[in-house]
Amino acid sequence: MMWPIPAVARLAWAAIWLVFLGYPIADIVGTGYSPTKAVIAWICLIGFAATYLFAMWVCLSLVPRVATGVLLLPLVALYVEGITLALVFRGQWSGVLVYCGVCAGWTLRWRFLVPVLFALGVFMVVSGAILGYAWADLGFITFLTVALGFTMLAFRRLIATVIELRNARAEVARLAIADERLRISRDVHDILGHSLSVIALKAQVARRLMKSDPDAAADAIGDVESVARESLAEVRAMVTGYRQRSLSDELQGARDVLDAAGIAFAINRDSAVPPAPVDSLLAWTVREGVTNVLRHSRAHHCEISLESSNGAFTVAIVDDGVGGVASAGGSGLHGLRERVGAAGGRVEAGPGERGGFRLQAYVPRAAT
Repeated sequence: MMWPIPAVARLAWAAIWLVFLGYPIADIVGTGYSPTKAVIAWICLIGFAATYLFAMWVCLSLVPRVATGVLLLPLVALYVEGITLALVFRGQWSGVLVYCGVCAGWTLRWRFLVPVLFALGVFMVVSGAILGYAWADLGFITFLTVALGFTMLAFRRLIATVIELRNARAEVARLAIADERLRISRDVHDILGHSLSVIALKAQVARRLMKSDPDAAADAIGDVESVARESLAEVRAMVTGYRQRSLSDELQGARDVLDAAGIAFAINRDSAVPPAPVDSLLAWTVREGVTNVLRHSRAHHCEISLESSNGAFTVAIVDDGVGGVASAGGSGLHGLRERVGAAGGRVEAGPGERGGFRLQAYVPRAAT
């Protein structure tokens, strides 16, 4: 799964560096260009800027990959234009070569970037010395061009690492779901496989003995009924085990799934231990709250607080996401309100005090 840089972010990042066009613009405006030369200079400058923006658009759209083949042509065109403008117009036009360094850092691999930036730096020093540039200005612009090239390489690698981490988290979450499905299917097979085989066998026996030995057939039917009841009880016990997890299990599960989703997680709780019925309701609240965080909040941080006071236990799940309204909620939140309300408690849901969404349940200690 890829995580491409949004188009707006690509354009904004490329446009930031247009500030260095101040060097050639200052040369055009402040050094007494003739009208004809000024018009030509403006046209060349606009064309160079368009080439730069296109080259950056291409290379940023490839992250974390790098440009190869024909995708390198915008970079080549940028270098040709930049070197030509620096030699033709001279003055402060060497500032356009900064864009060559920036674009190369986003486009080339390390082993290609080093010689390219080295060659660009040598060209700037030699040409500047021949054209009579001041060594202070020449050294600064050369250092800036080379340094920005390597800085952009570091940024590209950083973004590539973030993309890889997001993909890895998504894969971990997918594998966790697949593992849970496999576990459920394995448990269902273990519970029902043998029982259904016995039922099928007993049913065949009953069918064969129905005419020749009705009593034996009746016994076989009784066995079928007995095995079916046992299987039903086992299935109910299995489903109950899946649905009625403890508060500790839900908190650990919340920690795992939020971490896999890249959401920071914090928990605050006192030392009080809730009785079994209260523990189950608090666990349901945590499950519903974390589910809402994952599905709807687009949050970066989630906090779960548990405390006991005045004969009641309180659990609150707060995130810093997009927020919501108190009346919002699907069947999960509606079912939670019914469960907690039946135990004499109440559920509150709505925007948090500092934004995001807050789900809070009050459960009396005497809940049954």
